[in-house]
Amino acid sequence: MDVRHNEAAAEKQLVVFNIKQDEYAFDIYYIREVLKMVPVTPLAQQDSVIEGIINFRGEVIPVIDLRRLFGNSKPENTAETRIIIKEFNGNLLGIIVDAVNEVLKVAVENISPPPTVTGGSGKDFIEGIVKVDNRLIIIIKTESLFSTEAIQDECSFTV
Repeated sequence: MDVRHNEAAAEKQLVVFNIKQDEYAFDIYYIREVLKMVPVTPLAQQDSVIEGIINFRGEVIPVIDLRRLFGNSKPENTAETRIIIKEFNGNLLGIIVDAVNEVLKVAVENISPPPTVTGGSGKDFIEGIVKVDNRLIIIIKTESLFSTEAIQDECSFTV
């Protein structure tokens, strides 16, 4: 048995980011790249979860504003605003967040399941919660973002 494989399975690398003052994370496995904010070409739909599209290395990909998807009013972009490029089942999606803070290794055993009392528009997106020092970091399920009905309808994704 390969000991290194067991050690890797016991840890998860997370890309930690902010939406307002709250900290969230994605599993690094699905992240292709983190970009500084670039101009997003808006789409015609005004109430869409899709912010628009960008050219990413010659490929046109949809971009969502996670801040808006989680029910926050759309804040102004700053020098810290980032677009996280995620890949899932061969589909690329750009995700706008307020800032990307760090890459963090956590033991899988330290990830707690989401509380059953979680409410609001983001509750279906929570994979788990990890406590690091005095911080609570909410881990977002990649597949739930790609399976959101509005995103599938507008981007023709199949999960």
